[in-house]
Amino acid sequence: MWWKIIVFVVLGLTVIVAVTLVYGSRRWQVATKALQTMLEASRLPISPTTYDARELHSLPAPVQRYFRAALEDGQPIVSAIRVEHTGTFNLSETGEHWRPFTSTQYVTTKRPGFVWDARIALMPAVAVRVHDAYVAGQGLLQAKLIGPVPLGAPT
Repeated sequence: MWWKIIVFVVLGLTVIVAVTLVYGSRRWQVATKALQTMLEASRLPISPTTYDARELHSLPAPVQRYFRAALEDGQPIVSAIRVEHTGTFNLSETGEHWRPFTSTQYVTTKRPGFVWDARIALMPAVAVRVHDAYVAGQGLLQAKLIGPVPLGAPT
């Protein structure tokens, strides 16, 4: 009879952990989408919309050479990008505690801004989620364990 209680408790805890993980992940995705929407809403139109080599005359010679080699007249000016990263992140302020991470960053050039959404793995199924953002002139840095558990106050 006691083994039924143990099985029930283990199953209950498993369900609670699974629900917490799904809930935290969903809340994090909603918060990320909200930041991206605010970033997009704060964008301003760019002008000019295409590159013109005649604009380089006031720049230092090495910069002019680089742009002439890397850019073509008439190509569109980049106004926003999405970049995906993978790597390692040091979780220690004083030592070496490197953990793998993945992230996606959205960047706009006018109005300058970005949203960095990272997942730093602590162990299987346990991660720290990080938002680092500068949107509409406001900065934000927040980290949460598994999604719903704050690790310090947002800044």
